[in-house]
Amino acid sequence: DLSLPYPHLLGLILIMLGFLCPLCILTGIMFRAASFVMAAVTVAGGIIFFAGDFNKVNVVGCVLALALLAGFIFYGPGAISLSSILKDKKNKNTKKRLPIH
Repeated sequence: DLSLPYPHLLGLILIMLGFLCPLCILTGIMFRAASFVMAAVTVAGGIIFFAGDFNKVNVVGCVLALALLAGFIFYGPGAISLSSILKDKKNKNTKKRLPIH
Protein backbone atom coordinates (compact mmCIF):
# COMPACT_ATOMS: atom_id res chain seq x y z
CA ASP A 1 0.00 0.00 0.00
CA LEU A 2 1.53 3.32 -1.12
CA SER A 3 -1.06 5.45 0.73
CA LEU A 4 -1.06 8.15 -1.93
CA PRO A 5 -3.32 11.18 -1.46
CA TYR A 6 -6.48 11.16 -3.58
CA PRO A 7 -5.91 7.78 -5.25
CA HIS A 8 -9.14 7.97 -7.26
CA LEU A 9 -8.20 11.37 -8.67
CA LEU A 10 -4.70 10.16 -9.54
CA GLY A 11 -6.16 7.10 -11.22
CA LEU A 12 -8.56 9.24 -13.24
CA ILE A 13 -5.73 11.56 -14.33
CA LEU A 14 -3.59 8.58 -15.38
CA ILE A 15 -6.49 7.10 -17.35
CA MET A 16 -7.19 10.40 -19.12
CA LEU A 17 -3.53 10.89 -20.00
CA GLY A 18 -3.32 7.25 -21.06
CA PHE A 19 -6.11 7.93 -23.53
CA LEU A 20 -5.15 11.41 -24.80
CA CYS A 21 -1.39 10.92 -25.23
CA PRO A 22 -1.67 7.93 -27.60
CA LEU A 23 -4.18 9.93 -29.66
CA CYS A 24 -1.64 12.73 -29.93
CA ILE A 25 1.07 10.22 -30.84
CA LEU A 26 -1.10 8.59 -33.52
CA THR A 27 -2.05 11.89 -35.11
CA GLY A 28 1.42 13.37 -34.74
CA ILE A 29 0.34 16.41 -32.76
CA MET A 30 2.92 17.36 -30.09
CA PHE A 31 4.57 13.99 -30.74
CA ARG A 32 7.62 14.25 -28.48
CA ALA A 33 5.77 15.95 -25.62
CA ALA A 34 3.01 13.33 -25.72
CA SER A 35 5.62 10.55 -25.82
CA PHE A 36 7.41 12.02 -22.81
CA VAL A 37 4.16 12.38 -20.85
CA MET A 38 3.17 8.84 -21.82
CA ALA A 39 6.53 7.56 -20.53
CA ALA A 40 5.88 9.35 -17.22
CA VAL A 41 2.36 7.87 -17.10
CA THR A 42 3.82 4.40 -17.72
CA VAL A 43 6.29 4.79 -14.87
CA ALA A 44 3.66 6.27 -12.53
CA GLY A 45 1.11 3.62 -13.46
CA GLY A 46 3.66 0.88 -12.97
CA ILE A 47 4.55 2.19 -9.53
CA ILE A 48 0.98 2.88 -8.41
CA PHE A 49 -0.81 -0.16 -9.80
CA PHE A 50 1.91 -2.80 -9.53
CA ALA A 51 3.56 -1.76 -6.25
CA GLY A 52 1.84 -4.39 -4.14
CA ASP A 53 1.86 -7.12 -6.78
CA PHE A 54 5.42 -7.37 -8.11
CA ASN A 55 5.15 -9.56 -11.17
CA LYS A 56 7.80 -10.06 -13.85
CA VAL A 57 5.20 -9.84 -16.62
CA ASN A 58 4.09 -6.39 -15.45
CA VAL A 59 7.68 -5.17 -15.19
CA VAL A 60 8.52 -6.46 -18.68
CA GLY A 61 5.41 -4.75 -20.08
CA CYS A 62 6.41 -1.42 -18.54
CA VAL A 63 10.03 -1.75 -19.73
CA LEU A 64 8.94 -2.59 -23.28
CA ALA A 65 6.55 0.36 -23.35
CA LEU A 66 9.31 2.66 -22.08
CA ALA A 67 11.72 1.37 -24.74
CA LEU A 68 9.18 2.09 -27.47
CA LEU A 69 8.43 5.55 -26.07
CA ALA A 70 12.16 6.32 -25.76
CA GLY A 71 12.49 5.65 -29.48
CA PHE A 72 9.59 8.00 -30.12
CA ILE A 73 11.19 10.71 -27.97
CA PHE A 74 14.65 10.46 -29.57
CA TYR A 75 13.64 10.02 -33.22
CA GLY A 76 10.56 12.23 -33.28
CA PRO A 77 7.63 12.14 -35.69
CA GLY A 78 7.87 10.95 -39.26
CA ALA A 79 7.46 12.91 -42.47
CA ILE A 80 3.74 12.17 -42.75
CA SER A 81 2.82 13.24 -39.23
CA LEU A 82 0.46 16.13 -38.76
CA SER A 83 3.06 18.27 -37.01
CA SER A 84 5.52 17.82 -39.92
CA ILE A 85 2.84 18.68 -42.46
CA LEU A 86 1.85 21.81 -40.55
CA LYS A 87 5.49 22.83 -40.14
CA ASP A 88 6.12 22.42 -43.88
CA LYS A 89 3.00 24.44 -44.66
CA LYS A 90 4.15 27.20 -42.32
CA ASN A 91 7.63 27.25 -43.91
CA LYS A 92 6.13 27.51 -47.41
CA ASN A 93 3.99 30.46 -46.35
CA THR A 94 6.95 32.32 -44.86
CA LYS A 95 9.10 31.78 -47.98
CA LYS A 96 6.54 33.42 -50.23
CA ARG A 97 6.75 36.76 -48.48
CA LEU A 98 8.95 39.33 -50.17
CA PRO A 99 11.14 41.64 -48.11
CA ILE A 100 10.11 45.27 -48.05
CA HIS A 101 12.92 47.70 -48.91
